[in-house]
Amino acid sequence: MSYLITDLNQLTPRHLTEILRKNGALERGDVTRITYTLHPRTTDVNVDGYILAHLSITYSADASLQTPKRLFFKLKRVVNRCVGKEVYFYKTITANIRDLPVLQCYDAVINDDTGHCHLLLEDVSETYFTPLPPTQWQPEFDRSSAEQIIDGYAKIHAYYWNNEEKWEELSNAISGEFYVSEAYIRTYSSTPAEELTEFFNYRKNELNTQQKRWFEQAAKRLPDLLIERLRNRKHLTIGHQDANTWNILRPRNPSDNVRIIDWEGYHLWFGVDDITAPFVRFQPPELRQAWEIALLQRYHKRLLEYGVEGYNWDDLWYDYRLSTLYWFCGRIGVPDETRIPIADWVLANNLRAFEELHCEELL
Repeated sequence: MSYLITDLNQLTPRHLTEILRKNGALERGDVTRITYTLHPRTTDVNVDGYILAHLSITYSADASLQTPKRLFFKLKRVVNRCVGKEVYFYKTITANIRDLPVLQCYDAVINDDTGHCHLLLEDVSETYFTPLPPTQWQPEFDRSSAEQIIDGYAKIHAYYWNNEEKWEELSNAISGEFYVSEAYIRTYSSTPAEELTEFFNYRKNELNTQQKRWFEQAAKRLPDLLIERLRNRKHLTIGHQDANTWNILRPRNPSDNVRIIDWEGYHLWFGVDDITAPFVRFQPPELRQAWEIALLQRYHKRLLEYGVEGYNWDDLWYDYRLSTLYWFCGRIGVPDETRIPIADWVLANNLRAFEELHCEELL
């Protein structure tokens, strides 16, 4: 029986054998040895935080041939952050929606009292580009990867689209951390005047008068626009909420599919935001311009194919522009030293998109 692992030493060959045998990954033989290396983003192995580790696994001579030789272990001991979202995603959502571009999960356990949980996932670090944030990121997708991202999100979004019964089931399973309140929106999309002034001072040589006016207008209007959009729960679905490029892994072999990772922050939102987040912020503006309409049309077509009704092109285009406005103003600030290169890149991309998509019209 699987139980919560709170220390890497608890993951013994015997326990891993039981896990892999239970889910069909090891039909015969046994795990004989496990070695691990800590991932650089491990916070602290002795206190509350993340333990991330790459596991190398040795099997007995009679073990099944198709066994995972490497696994990725993720232990979350962050109180009030882990509320079962990622465990539920890998145990339930991926079981309900087949062929998603996500990592295979071999074990997912949560302690309902503490919120601590662990995941045992396939390790693709040797076969995929796996950048380490915040200093590394992939500035450009190829067209095939972009289309796989579109298709994967469309399939997830369509499953939860306008389905209050499924929303309620999901919300109950993850302790109610699915719906967003007006207070939450104002907290995470508002920019206090002092922060805006600090941002302008930091960017004083980069922003012209018109651009500063855009930020001022957006800071005032964005929370109300988001609240208005979400209030009637029309055309909403599950939203990843952290669709950075380092959470979308590209394969080294072009014949393999992308993998979308870190499903721990999703909540009820408008779906196209998962498209805006990686493509508007992180793709070169010229590439975004060249693919923008075609990829959004593909996303819209996939939604219709998967059963979404009543969501027309004008609805999607409005949501795309609102989402661009959200990322334009909802995450501004003065970056710490390690994040300056990526913050500069994202700001330049956001400004271009804001202007080219005429987002000031929404204000």
